[in-house]
Amino acid sequence: RLILSGVENKTVKYQIEIKTDNAAFDDYQEQEVARILKDLAGKAEAGYPLDVPLYDLNGNKVGFCRRIES
Repeated sequence: RLILSGVENKTVKYQIEIKTDNAAFDDYQEQEVARILKDLAGKAEAGYPLDVPLYDLNGNKVGFCRRIES
């Protein structure tokens, strides 16, 4: 059960998209995806909002995470 701002049973979804069509993913695609997701998890644990762009190891924007309320 998820409780947000005192409202029970409110469903919150997150959409994550990562494009793997550049050099940062050439040799170690799974590891780079894992690194990006670990970075996102660190932001979540620190309490940052998760409506954020996602960047590869070279600093290129490769995707996003966004909150979708339903």
